[in-house]
Amino acid sequence: MKREDSKVRPDEITFNTLIKGYSMNRDMENAFRVFEDMKSFGLKPNDVTYNSLIDTCVRSSDMDRAWTLFGEM
Repeated sequence: MKREDSKVRPDEITFNTLIKGYSMNRDMENAFRVFEDMKSFGLKPNDVTYNSLIDTCVRSSDMDRAWTLFGEM
C-alpha cells in the first residue's frame, strides 16, 4: 500500500485487521509486508499487532521468528 495512492489514512486497527487476516491464512509474507507498511505510515505496532504476528509465525511453524517478535514486544 502506497501512501500517495490513498486519500484515506489507515490506522492501527486497519493494519491489525489485515495482519490478522493474513495470519489466519498462514500468509507470513504478506502479514510482515503489512507490518512494514504500518511502520512506514508512522504508526506504532501495539500488543494486538505483535500478538497477530506471533500467531502468524506459530501457524507457519516459525518459532524462532515468534520468539524474536516476543522479545521486541
